[in-house]
Amino acid sequence: MVRHSRLTGVVIAALAVGALVTGCSRASEELQRVQRAVGTGAQAALAARPDEAPVPSEAAPESQVPVPEVALDGSLRFTPDANHRNVTGARSATGFVVAWTDAPQSAVYVGLLDGDRRAHGQGTRLHTVASDEETLAAPAVVVTPEGSAIAWADRDNGRVRFARLDAHGALRGTVAIVHDGVDAPRTVALGWNGREFGVAAALREGVYFTRLGADGARVGEAQVIAEGEAVHSLDAVAWDGRAFDLAFTVRHDGRDEQVRARIARSDRRG
Repeated sequence: MVRHSRLTGVVIAALAVGALVTGCSRASEELQRVQRAVGTGAQAALAARPDEAPVPSEAAPESQVPVPEVALDGSLRFTPDANHRNVTGARSATGFVVAWTDAPQSAVYVGLLDGDRRAHGQGTRLHTVASDEETLAAPAVVVTPEGSAIAWADRDNGRVRFARLDAHGALRGTVAIVHDGVDAPRTVALGWNGREFGVAAALREGVYFTRLGADGARVGEAQVIAEGEAVHSLDAVAWDGRAFDLAFTVRHDGRDEQVRARIARSDRRG
């Protein structure tokens, strides 16, 4: 499952987190440790649904959509400027879906480009911070047959948020709080397997992972993988046909090493 001997026991233990959080007859001390890792509000958050999240104030056109450079390998590269930071994007059937934050990292935006990288109107603001105590991480983007989805984290408040968009870039439903109270989420990654989304967030130590259904509702239970490990980067969440393949990099003694964990699909709703 994981190509790193020091992490094997940690990851196996982390895959049992769901049973611990739901009240499995383990020692209360270990339960408290897991709850601290995934947030003091873990019990309530595991049952959260998108319609429980606050509806953003009107998402109005706000900013020009950043234009990517397409590398030889097909990857997208963005040059940040005074109005566009933490820019990410993904190819769609008709062009590109692009997400970014403003320079103060106080708002998250999304916009569409056609195949010639021409913008379809202005970008749309999805979320604005409520106070100076909220710091937004770079959003992650994944394309689906119906449109796209975006996830981002708020390090200071320990929140991971998620939004679905239709093919025209309009918000579907509301912006959901996937989890509230995780330990300082710094970066996020997002995957799609045709039925579920895989959402990962690099924490102060370890990686948080959960699934969401096509409607954005939680599926199964959240996990913390490689708890106690210093995560240098969160590299990818991809579906390999049977499980989500989570890739991240840990740092030991000044050296980086990539670790992978496979997380099979669950059909149970939390």
